[in-house]
Amino acid sequence: MVDKEIGVMKVGLEKRLFYFRFFKAYLKKRVFFIIILNMLVGLLDGLGLSMFLPLLQMADGEDVINKGGIGKFNIFIDWLAKQGLVVDLKLVLLLISTFFILKGVAYYFKGAYQVTTQQYFIKKIRLKGIRALSEMSYEHFTVSDSGRIQNTLTTEIERMGKAVQSYFQSFQHLILIIIYVLFAFSLNWKFALMVCAGGLVIDVLYGKIYKKTKGVSRQLTDGNSLFQGLITSYISSYKYLKATGTIGKYQSKLNAQTTEIELNNSKIGIMSVFLSASREPLSIVVLSIVIMLQVTLLNAPFATILVSLLFFYRALSSLMQYQTTWNSFLSVAGSLENTEQLIGDFENNREINRGISFSGLKYNIVLDQVGYMYPQREVLHNISFSIRKNECIAIVGPSGSGKSTLVNIITGLLKPVPGEVRVDGISLKELDLATFQQRIGYITQDAVIFNDTIYNNITLWAERTKDNLRDFYDACKAAAIWDFIATGEKAELEILGMNGINLSGGQKQRIAMARELFKKVDLLIMDEATSAMDSFTEQEIQESIELLKGKVTMISIAHRLSTIKNADKIIYLSEGSMAQVGTFDGLFTENENFKKMVALQTIS
Repeated sequence: MVDKEIGVMKVGLEKRLFYFRFFKAYLKKRVFFIIILNMLVGLLDGLGLSMFLPLLQMADGEDVINKGGIGKFNIFIDWLAKQGLVVDLKLVLLLISTFFILKGVAYYFKGAYQVTTQQYFIKKIRLKGIRALSEMSYEHFTVSDSGRIQNTLTTEIERMGKAVQSYFQSFQHLILIIIYVLFAFSLNWKFALMVCAGGLVIDVLYGKIYKKTKGVSRQLTDGNSLFQGLITSYISSYKYLKATGTIGKYQSKLNAQTTEIELNNSKIGIMSVFLSASREPLSIVVLSIVIMLQVTLLNAPFATILVSLLFFYRALSSLMQYQTTWNSFLSVAGSLENTEQLIGDFENNREINRGISFSGLKYNIVLDQVGYMYPQREVLHNISFSIRKNECIAIVGPSGSGKSTLVNIITGLLKPVPGEVRVDGISLKELDLATFQQRIGYITQDAVIFNDTIYNNITLWAERTKDNLRDFYDACKAAAIWDFIATGEKAELEILGMNGINLSGGQKQRIAMARELFKKVDLLIMDEATSAMDSFTEQEIQESIELLKGKVTMISIAHRLSTIKNADKIIYLSEGSMAQVGTFDGLFTENENFKKMVALQTIS
């Protein structure tokens, strides 16, 4: 039994040291400054309390110096006397006041420093998470849990802020316990042993609550991650759920998850309330036992009992507060492990960008025997072709033929296996991929719209200079979106809302196109870029695209073949392989499948 308890204590100590090393990794020297300030607060408090013993002895008319003053602290009293100071009531009261005033000042600086340290910690770990997510490979992102990512970077990091606050509060109380016990040993070692014995009994009583709290905290973290994922899907699918009358089913799923989260929150709250409620009764019970032992068995002087009582109550209160704050820390400790694990996952799948800097396309992009395989499924096989600078090519084929995967490989989002992509004779593997991707414009079927103004959506938060405003206007005109912007109440300062909720599909894609035109890219990729537009708007956009021919390299993925009739080269994919390459007229004449696609869309 004893060995088991020792083993449990050893594991508990290792856990506490693990968390200390965790915070130290982020806070560096700040951790030690917090420790020093907490020690200073405890030391000043202990000194102030110690001065009550000579005060009580004076009240009884005793000779403080010859009596021994405050036990082991008699050295301090002797030192004062040797300095020519009269150790009387005024001096003792002055010392008590001074110590407690200094304690208040130290407590203020300690508290203020802990607040700024806590905010620094939250900022640092949030920035680390954002940076790690930004540097993670797209390939790994596609298999990651988006709900967990969102929950971690929002809710979990906020809970980590509470964790660091609770941890250092518990650390503060632990330091106070140690200081009070040391003072107690110096004053009365028998009393100190009683304090330690009482504290050990309470620690054993609370041990099971800690374990339970930690488990519930982990369940709460997992539940919050699942809820974030459900909410993300709920918002993105709201129109479909509403239109099809299935929103009630999804609501039931959200309700069930909400109930589970609140149940776990309630469990943690109830355990915290129990600790708070039991703190004072347990203190009084143990306190009564100690006083009885002091008086009946140890025959201690009344003044010593009173000061011992002060130390004991302070130590026991600190122990109770330590238990409460440590339990509060454990209730959110799951967030530490979850966040650190997720950021570590990001960093382990980091995309390295330390190659040759890309300054712009000069000659061509070449795909050499490119292939790609998802788990247990080959998507592309032996794809080889070239794209000359300022050439306009189109990639067509049935659904599932590998068109989007091929474009993801060209942009460096996915790594071909086997084969390679070369840009101006340099393999993408050797390029600084970030500098290459900065020269790419990408317009997708589901246009990316930020919850910001039209201007910021198109310019990506460029400063409102005269040149930028001119380029903004030109890009909007070219994308056939300026008339819509100009008639708005706030014009380009109109907020578009989450995912552009108040825009039509065509308006979203025109804003996305204006964004890429504003960037002045080398390579413009259009993945079903006009699929959500009406015929008139599509014609306007197509005219804008025609004006870009010969000025920028363009790759277009299209099901609506009317948008690619004038492409310089069309690549027809079938089951992940290149079935044929040619012009629109050439494929229409030579490829039966392409001819059927044209016929189905009644293109003349």
